[in-house]
Amino acid sequence: NQRGEPYRTFREEGRRGLRLERRLAAPPEEVWHLLVDPGEAATWLTTLNIEPRVGGLYTLSFDNGMPTSRGHITVFEPPSLLEFGWYEGEAIASRVRIELRPDDGATVLVLTHTLLQDTDDLQPFAEGWTYHLERLAKQVAERG
Repeated sequence: NQRGEPYRTFREEGRRGLRLERRLAAPPEEVWHLLVDPGEAATWLTTLNIEPRVGGLYTLSFDNGMPTSRGHITVFEPPSLLEFGWYEGEAIASRVRIELRPDDGATVLVLTHTLLQDTDDLQPFAEGWTYHLERLAKQVAERG
């Protein structure tokens, strides 16, 4: 976000979540490709299997001992908005929304991760997204 904090937490409709904002030195079309192309996602996030449409599966398979995240795409609006379920049907199900906003030749990426159950343990999600968004920013900068 603008103050340089890695993330902010919030409570909305009784649900906890976190929000991360990053400015990336590439237009939204280029950043979008990094979000939805499995080969590109593997460079900054993890193994991605995607059916790129509303209702399509969105699966992230981590190799660091984390369980596989399985969900469905709820919003798919290239190149500006992607929303999907995270651990659908599991004990800590949540929703991830990634917005890409054009900003003078660059992109402001806003990631919101909302837990669908009430929990105060946002730290693992915050640490994970902070790490992966740093890798994404590095990937974008190296291509620039």
